[in-house]
Amino acid sequence: MARKKKLVTSEMPLANAVQEAFADAEGLRDELQEWYDNLPENFQNGDKGDQLQSAIDALESVTEPDVPEALQDIPVSFVVNQKRRKSRNDRMRDCIALLQAAGEAAANFAEENEEDEDGAVLADEIDSVISEWENVEFPGMFS
Repeated sequence: MARKKKLVTSEMPLANAVQEAFADAEGLRDELQEWYDNLPENFQNGDKGDQLQSAIDALESVTEPDVPEALQDIPVSFVVNQKRRKSRNDRMRDCIALLQAAGEAAANFAEENEEDEDGAVLADEIDSVISEWENVEFPGMFS
């Protein structure tokens, strides 16, 4: 029997949305690092270790953008999947969805305030992070 997704719409300030997405991605990175550190050395030097290290490096390669003061409190609405047990891929998709909503809010700010470049710059920075995060591949436990 397939489980139904529990989707809930949530809202938070743009600065908090960016911080939360990065905190969650950092948590994923820490999980992978712990997994890697606990692998026997022969696995660390094999395919599994390489897969883990690639994912860790990809998550470490991005920097959290600074949210300009004028944009910090802009409301960001997003949909949260409240499934009980989420895979790492599900959790990464949640981080990306949260950043996409933040990027859209920044882009909307830029459209409404054409003389202020902060929104457009932030939207571009967020798009760059999303592009990086979309390429993160989480290894399976047994593959």
